[in-house]
Amino acid sequence: MHIHEFELRYRAYKWLNRKFDLWWEQDTILEMTKISDKGILSKPVQEIEPTELHEITLETYTTYKKDFLEKNKDIPLIAVWWQDSFWTMGEYVERLEYELKVIKEMWFNSYFLIVADFVRWAKKNMIVVGPWRGSWAWSILAWVTRITDIDPLQFGLLFERFLNPARVSMPDFDIDFEDVQRERVIQYVTEKYGQEQVSSIGTYMQMASKAAFKDVARVLGVPFEKSNQISWLMPDKLSLLQAIESPDVGEELKAIYEWDAKVKQAAELSEKLQGNMRQLGMHACGIIIAPDKITKYSPVQYVNETSVSQYDWPTLETIWLLKMDFLGLRNLSVIKNCIKIMKIPHFNHH
Repeated sequence: MHIHEFELRYRAYKWLNRKFDLWWEQDTILEMTKISDKGILSKPVQEIEPTELHEITLETYTTYKKDFLEKNKDIPLIAVWWQDSFWTMGEYVERLEYELKVIKEMWFNSYFLIVADFVRWAKKNMIVVGPWRGSWAWSILAWVTRITDIDPLQFGLLFERFLNPARVSMPDFDIDFEDVQRERVIQYVTEKYGQEQVSSIGTYMQMASKAAFKDVARVLGVPFEKSNQISWLMPDKLSLLQAIESPDVGEELKAIYEWDAKVKQAAELSEKLQGNMRQLGMHACGIIIAPDKITKYSPVQYVNETSVSQYDWPTLETIWLLKMDFLGLRNLSVIKNCIKIMKIPHFNHH
């Protein structure tokens, strides 16, 4: 078993033990962490049906785990009063083992560990973290590693909504932090994994039809008011020349085009520029954490001392570099400040 797989499994069972006050000894946690040498896939994970993958996962159970579940699988761990039902030890372990198997086969063990690490650090340092957002809240492993605060079993949330073995794609954790503390979390990640291995993500903005026309019109001396009027009259995703030939365009746009030579020239030139790169940018929240120096995977440039990859996100994904989304959410800062105000004695007095 790889060290990352072991650590992820160990953390999951250790927290499960703590969450439900199971009173497991350390030896029990370690035994539940272990897997057998069986359950090896004979074909790619995306070619295996979920029911078959569940059966393969059962083969990875050690003798100890099978005996343990035989004695304890029907023990209720949590009751859901609004559903008049409860969830048992066997159901939690089976769901957890299935997710661990999928994540192992898709090579995402280290990804979960990294996300769990900086979320745990943020909470420990009194930085407000959003409880959950997006499909990753449907993963029980995200819950037992304390990335989320939602138990998906209680709400009937399916893991396949987050990671589907039939459709191999990158997991996407959108982690919300209070906006004024977001940079502290990024700084922690940079210091822990190395400045040369952490980078923001470059973006490339193309010249859309309206933007291309307005840029060319400005250079040719067409008044801003007129170019803005023409841009407003142009249909989306059509160049001015395409719009003039469209039967759905009004006569006003056609009249302006016919009577102004500079507008005609701008239309012809902008047609050639449309789709070209207009400017470089930086992804608003995406961060890359690479296993080695970023420069081994992508050229970089520095913007205000921030390393920025010169490959955009879709390109980075093709070389298996994962994007971590560190989002700054103003609402979390507002909530935190409200809680602080409510704790002030003078406020409580009134």
